[in-house]
Amino acid sequence: MNKMIMFVLILILVLNISGVEAADLVQIGGEQIEQQEVTELTREEAVEAIALAEKYIQEIKYASFNTKYVEDLLIEAEQSLVRVDHAKEQEWEGFSYDEVLISTQKIADAKDQVYILSDELVVLDIKLSEYADQSIETLEAETLFESAKTAFDEERYTEAAELIEKTNSELDDKKAERTSVKALTASGKSFVERNWWQLIIAIVVLSVAGMLGYKKWFVWRIKKKIKHLNTKHTTLLGLMIKAQRERFEKGTIPNSTYKIRMEKYQDKLIEIKRTLPVFKAQLKKKVKHIKPQAKKVKHKLKIVKHRIKWRHKPIGHAKTKKVRNKIKRKSRK
Repeated sequence: MNKMIMFVLILILVLNISGVEAADLVQIGGEQIEQQEVTELTREEAVEAIALAEKYIQEIKYASFNTKYVEDLLIEAEQSLVRVDHAKEQEWEGFSYDEVLISTQKIADAKDQVYILSDELVVLDIKLSEYADQSIETLEAETLFESAKTAFDEERYTEAAELIEKTNSELDDKKAERTSVKALTASGKSFVERNWWQLIIAIVVLSVAGMLGYKKWFVWRIKKKIKHLNTKHTTLLGLMIKAQRERFEKGTIPNSTYKIRMEKYQDKLIEIKRTLPVFKAQLKKKVKHIKPQAKKVKHKLKIVKHRIKWRHKPIGHAKTKKVRNKIKRKSRK
């Protein structure tokens, strides 16, 4: 506590020596700090700020950058100066030359941004070229880069800075992906070298199974479409009969409605008649190898049955004839 009091006394003594009165100290949270007086910008300082802003704009022009945005800010600063001058002459309150400083400060910030962003765009362009040479995907990054250049040329410096950051992030992500792919490729290559013959067998088996499965699925799909078309055909015929009854038996629909319905049903029937043969031909093409085998089996069965009949008939007939001859001989004796 004594040390704190001693520190405050020394501080007051130093401030008195430097021309700051002890009354300029205020008590905040148990500690005394200097109460600094906020001074208003003078007219001369405002004029100097505008002159400096004009100098910045000339530097930007000399570097071949666009200056429309900063020139608009300069106009705002000059208008603020005129407005405050008029307010001071009329002794109006609430006007200050600090308004001029707002616009001139934006011009100074824009000048700094122009040079920083220009350098970043150059570096980014080189980075894109290097990544492209390394076969790293840069399509999305190039799109962002072009958007950043457009924003910079149009003096949208905040947006340009954000797009440059996004472009760098995109390039870093693609480089990381490329590194991961290389690592996986290397490990996969060693795996293939060790198990190449097992992989060939697996590929052959999967290919055959896939072909057979695809054929079955294709046949099932065509059959399903044919069934759907047949059902649709039957339904349309029923609707046509219903329309005829409603028109001629019951008279519940006018002739115009009847004609519209019948034309629509007939168009759909024609479409079905055109489509159905195509599906049937495709189905026949896929299952034609099955039908000849079935016919061949039936033909073999017929031949076998015929041979059995041909063999049994003479054998039975011969036995019957021998028996008759024996009976005749016994009767003669």
